[in-house]
Amino acid sequence: MRRSEDDQEIKISVVGPFRVESADGEDLTPRGRKACCLLALLALSPNLRRSRAALQDKLWSDRAPEQGSASLRQSLSEIRKSFGVYRDCLKADLRIVALDTSGVSIDLHEMDLSELAQVRHQDPPILMEGLDLRDPEFEHWVAAQRRDFQRDLDEKGHNNLVVYGDAACSAPTVVKSMHTIRPWVRILPQQFPSGDSGAFIAQLVGETIVYGIAENGAVDICEFPRDTPGIDIRVEVLPTPQSTCVHVTLLATHTNTQLWSGTQSISNGAAFIADSPKLHALINQAIDIACLQLGNLFSDQTEKVASASALQAVQKMYRLDRDELSQANALLKEAYETDPRGIFLAWRAYAQTFNVGDHGVSNVLAQKDRTEALVRKAIEKEPQNSTVLALASYVYSFMMHDFEVGHELAERSLKYNPTNVLGLAFLGRAKSYLGKFEEGYRLAARARETCGPGPHQFTLDFLCGITAVMSARFDEAVRLGEIARTLVPAYRPPQRYLVPLYLKMGETEKARQVYEDLRKIEPEFSLDAMRNASYPSAGLREAGLLEFSDKDL
Repeated sequence: MRRSEDDQEIKISVVGPFRVESADGEDLTPRGRKACCLLALLALSPNLRRSRAALQDKLWSDRAPEQGSASLRQSLSEIRKSFGVYRDCLKADLRIVALDTSGVSIDLHEMDLSELAQVRHQDPPILMEGLDLRDPEFEHWVAAQRRDFQRDLDEKGHNNLVVYGDAACSAPTVVKSMHTIRPWVRILPQQFPSGDSGAFIAQLVGETIVYGIAENGAVDICEFPRDTPGIDIRVEVLPTPQSTCVHVTLLATHTNTQLWSGTQSISNGAAFIADSPKLHALINQAIDIACLQLGNLFSDQTEKVASASALQAVQKMYRLDRDELSQANALLKEAYETDPRGIFLAWRAYAQTFNVGDHGVSNVLAQKDRTEALVRKAIEKEPQNSTVLALASYVYSFMMHDFEVGHELAERSLKYNPTNVLGLAFLGRAKSYLGKFEEGYRLAARARETCGPGPHQFTLDFLCGITAVMSARFDEAVRLGEIARTLVPAYRPPQRYLVPLYLKMGETEKARQVYEDLRKIEPEFSLDAMRNASYPSAGLREAGLLEFSDKDL
């Protein structure tokens, strides 16, 4: 039986508990969670439509394309069965799945958010309440949609003052809702058809880039442009019998100015293209450059923007100057007060490793306690943020010398984003300190190979050098140390390592020159001091290179 032209449309509710019902109140909600999630993806998509490849990537990201395609067909069948006489409200062909815009209404599209924002004595509704899935891609999407929904509520009600009584106080308390502006990114559709496989790869690359950007600095992912500055990302894919060409372009939305573009050609082989180091390098280039450009887009804004301040703080902390580190900490602290996101706490904790490693602190134990508290809270707030987990991994490994915890956190980071170079490098470091020297070196080397031009590039050189030392690749360790010394002469750790490395290799004159240069920026440095257990030289100690003293120079 088919519905007649007189039948009214069905309604999908996404504000609060997810529900599908007919005009007369009949419950049409599918029983299966994946089917409900599929409908939610369509309901919150432009024109109520998405490609099959995009749906598979969101709901079955951990399955092979063939398995994902079969599971998608099964969920579509379940939805049609649940819709009954309304089954033709769901449209599908070989490429696209859509809801009939003339037969389906979405409550969010018809709702007056300003009225909802006024009801401040009640807890605000949760978008798609209870509609969660273990697939990390869907979790990322749901989190972004809920953030956008909450932001829209805040924007509608940010001029309101909230007055409420406190039983312990005689006078009422007045709280002003803070209006938060965030940089944003969105994925543009392909301009050139590339078939199902090309569309799938383009969606995969685009979403990996935007999630990487969002994780680094609390940037929103949007499907429609906002009035504030943002970046559009377009990914084009050209599959050929021998290789697959991937081209990425970054555009400033409101001016349509091209900010950057990059291309990689990946040979077709037995391995899945998503595992290609060349593709990872292209993705990380796009993430790093987009983060830098987002900061630039907000440079002339008079209103303080938490995310832009945080992106600026990350640049400052890598300049290795005590005053710059202090400014970075202040910016991150202010960003968190404006927009309490875990990533701001994680960057603050990570900045403390520079203080301990490069500048020293008077009370290391107290510093460790404060830093661990920051990390714990960061993970609590964003347990699936790959960058939060990676930074937490390094803090536990470097400051607490808890390499098991560092190893676990780095593995979790890569579970959510396998392209995260900080997760790769910090996992390599942890493995090396746990005695898995070859595996540790390979991971650190891959991080260095696939990193973008971000400010952490020289840190990855150094970490790769550490793992090279611990795997007895002394020539490689010297080469990386010399690169760091030339490009970033204020960066002390690689120079500390170069002195005993040169002595180990019989290069006494080179060791003496590095020693003298290092004493100019670190007057208290000595080979004798490096033997102290509190000195940040565990890698050399593990490699047996601390038998030298200042007398050997």
